[in-house]
Amino acid sequence: MPRICLALLLAMGAAGYASKAPAADWTMTALVDGQPVEGKPFAWSRSVIQLLGSDGRLHEFSPGEAKNAKRRREPFRPLSSADVRKQLYREFGGGMEISSTSHYLVVHPPGASSAWAGRFEDVCRSLLSYLRVRGFSAREPEFPLVAVAFPNRGGYDRFVAQSGTKPIPGALGHYDHYSNRVVLYDVTGGDGDWTETAATVIHEATHQVAFNTGVHIRGADAPYWVPEGLAMLFEPRAVWRPRGSDTRADRINAERLDDFLHFSKDGQAPYSLAEFAATDEPFRRNAAAAYSQAWTLAFYLAETQPRQYSAYLASLAARPPLASYTAAERVADFRNAFGDDLAIVEANLMRWVRGLR
Repeated sequence: MPRICLALLLAMGAAGYASKAPAADWTMTALVDGQPVEGKPFAWSRSVIQLLGSDGRLHEFSPGEAKNAKRRREPFRPLSSADVRKQLYREFGGGMEISSTSHYLVVHPPGASSAWAGRFEDVCRSLLSYLRVRGFSAREPEFPLVAVAFPNRGGYDRFVAQSGTKPIPGALGHYDHYSNRVVLYDVTGGDGDWTETAATVIHEATHQVAFNTGVHIRGADAPYWVPEGLAMLFEPRAVWRPRGSDTRADRINAERLDDFLHFSKDGQAPYSLAEFAATDEPFRRNAAAAYSQAWTLAFYLAETQPRQYSAYLASLAARPPLASYTAAERVADFRNAFGDDLAIVEANLMRWVRGLR
């Protein structure tokens, strides 16, 4: 390990363990694979350093990969919206337009600003309001949020391939933790009912906003059902754009509820809460069933125990990035939030779900 990187790790307070402190407010520079990298230390251990760039990008590398690492005297400052806009113009050239809102910069096909930028901003404002009303202290995003909307699948696929991101078969878009961007495409090609695209905007923007406002923490080992459950919770229009007269029935994600009831057998959820709280394995065994249970559990908790649900999210967000999260710890945290007897919690959940139909 280069001496300068070891010295920086010691300055960060790393002694072979993941950082438990907030991200530093100073700036580190280094060469990684011959490319300059700059940002504030976000998380670190003897094997990994994560730097948060001034544009919100998360750089991850081992200490041994960093050359000429230095600690700068200047404090860390996020880029302004105007500076990020300049970066995006250099990256995407003249074939796309860029529209801005209070929180977002959206790269999109020419002439489609209202369709794209407005929807992203609506989701951001609604999610912040939704969480704050329920007792969660969501902060304003530190960086301008960036979304890129391609006019067709071809443009999206080419961008994903060039960025090195692993594509998800059949996905219309994704939120990337490292670039901190939502990237998607318009399934209609700009002509037709884009309801399906809008659902992707809402889902992925919810991920992005949650990871930029302290609801979730980038790089943390959190249960997979938590961010996915919240994103699906927000998909119905009555959740992300409430009218004030909406009922619980309006907030139901009908597709996920149908799936959950389909996969539930003999009055039992697809997976026991003990297993669901302990591991992400259900998503690998039967993704449709696991996603339906993630929505159902999030919806149940948000509707019946909003304060406990917010406190649980806050406890997960307080975990240090890069720290391991064992199955026993996951279950203990879930029990601490919602009740020690998971069989009773599950019975109450199933009784409540049956009342939704």
